[in-house]
Amino acid sequence: MAFTCANCRKAYREPSHKTVTGRDLCTSCNDELFGASAALMMGEGVAGAVVTGSLYSRLRAWRRTTGR
Repeated sequence: MAFTCANCRKAYREPSHKTVTGRDLCTSCNDELFGASAALMMGEGVAGAVVTGSLYSRLRAWRRTTGR
């Protein structure tokens, strides 16, 4: 199940996340894309999407490490 993330280009052995366009993403890049997509849908614009995507990714990583 090894794959290379289409966004960060790193190799992973964990399962990939398939996007709507067929790209394979790692968990971190998928979280960032999900947060950015949500911000764009809420009308935050490009700058808001970048910030929200980054914050969402960091929050998800924190929750995975703390088990919350």
